Amino acid sequence: SAYRRDTAAAVPAVKMHVRLPDPVLYFRHQRIHVFPRVVELVPGGPIEGFLAEDSVVLLHAVVSDDSLGRFVDFVRPQGLLTLFLGSMSGERGLQHPHERVRCRCCYLLLRLVKSVGANAMRPHVEAVVDGCQRLLFPPPSQPTLSIPPDEALYLFEATGILLGQTGLDAAVQVRCATAVLTPHIQSIERTLQSPDLTGDVEAYGEQLSMSISAIAQLSKGWSKHPPPEVQAVLAAAVDVCRNVLVVLPSSPSVRNRTAVLLQRMILCLGEGVLPAMPSFLDRLLEHCATEEDVLDASQLINQLCIKFKERAAPAVDGALLPFLRRVLAVQLAETTVEDGGAPVGGGDDVPPPPHRTTELLAIRKHAFSTLQHVALHGAASAFYSETNAASLGDVLRLMCDGATAAPDPLANKTCAQFFCELVGRWGDDGGDDRRGPVPPPAVIDAFFDFAYGVFVPGAIESVLDPKFNVGDALRRRVLAEFGRALWLLKRSPRRGGDEFRSRVVETLVLGRGSPPDVANRFWSASCAKDFERALVAWKEGRRLRDFGE
Repeated sequence: SAYRRDTAAAVPAVKMHVRLPDPVLYFRHQRIHVFPRVVELVPGGPIEGFLAEDSVVLLHAVVSDDSLGRFVDFVRPQGLLTLFLGSMSGERGLQHPHERVRCRCCYLLLRLVKSVGANAMRPHVEAVVDGCQRLLFPPPSQPTLSIPPDEALYLFEATGILLGQTGLDAAVQVRCATAVLTPHIQSIERTLQSPDLTGDVEAYGEQLSMSISAIAQLSKGWSKHPPPEVQAVLAAAVDVCRNVLVVLPSSPSVRNRTAVLLQRMILCLGEGVLPAMPSFLDRLLEHCATEEDVLDASQLINQLCIKFKERAAPAVDGALLPFLRRVLAVQLAETTVEDGGAPVGGGDDVPPPPHRTTELLAIRKHAFSTLQHVALHGAASAFYSETNAASLGDVLRLMCDGATAAPDPLANKTCAQFFCELVGRWGDDGGDDRRGPVPPPAVIDAFFDFAYGVFVPGAIESVLDPKFNVGDALRRRVLAEFGRALWLLKRSPRRGGDEFRSRVVETLVLGRGSPPDVANRFWSASCAKDFERALVAWKEGRRLRDFGE
């Protein structure tokens, strides 16, 4: 009874995250003695002063606190983990007749699985998975044992972790994963056959999006090199999710959850996901209508480039231009008032308010980030593919504007890195295979003509602008990227050397009336830092000259 009283005092503190006086301190500091007794209370009757369902939830909360994770080595020999899992998976937990208990235990079971770890859970995997499956898909004889879809996501994640991270044989993983996914997939397919599907997009979209999320949560257990047999099961589920996107692309929740699923599949399926990506991206971008849609598409393309490098180029090739068009469309939509369609600024001559300018720039930054990722991770061959070659100039102008004119130093830095990467990759003589595929000569010439004729003059003018504060840390990073771009141009085996001296030192530096010592700094620079110092010296000399005048 003493332990029961201490527990009754402790559980409200765990529930409310409040430290109470001495009884709670006693429980927390002496939990190694109290803990076994608390576990024994879980299968028993209610705690004095609590409803029956409340007492079960609170006791589970106490035991699922970090106690079990810290004392797993202590409780394992005494069979306390077995006792507690049996209670949580049975009629005192996931199978409890009260819905509140079942819902709360879904979350607590996931927390318990993560806290205890795969090794401790290995002997209990099949029993726990079986209990989860009965709750996810209750038998006809017990239709009341159900839980809301959002609570079921905890069980899908816990099931995936138990199957994928506890060292089970591949055959067992496949059998259990198939047993969980088959009725789930069948439910999705039945929903897709509903005659009212397109008539109630919001309701059906929410239902199907939760189904897609369940598959994504289940896949969390196989983030690192799942067996090929498991990959085949997940790939089949992805095909069904593609049907959902094809049938109901107008649902924002379906688009969002599909993008999340694809991000998970990039980790689980590896290169096996690449053939399916163009069809997914086409459908997502076709109905891209909000900033959240732009963000989802941007993250997908970025993750593909980070994960697969130059092998991602065919997958993102057809998505680049539609993505940029959608960024522009969303940005234009955001500049109009919903009721009248008038420009937010009130007219062509009136700029939008500062907060709207920030919001619009945030949308454009998704485009900057995506193009930077494509260049940075070796997928730049998508820029000059048959699909995109005619629009390379537009891409370069967009990024040059971001590097030199965008009112945000982080955007400036991102776009400057884009040019640094392409100058380094396309200006090489082809002797380094790590640089990736070499573009055709016409593409290289067009890029360097743009760099010398547009980007470098714009970068120099932006630094010389009085508003550019070289003492600001963020601006200094932009300056560092400009210096690196100039250094890479100068040392380029293809278009550096004498051309750099003619088009930069003589035309841009001396041609704009800079002192001879600045031109000497540019020509004698031996690293990116030297170019930074030269730009700062030029800026300082211009400031002193203007001050003297």
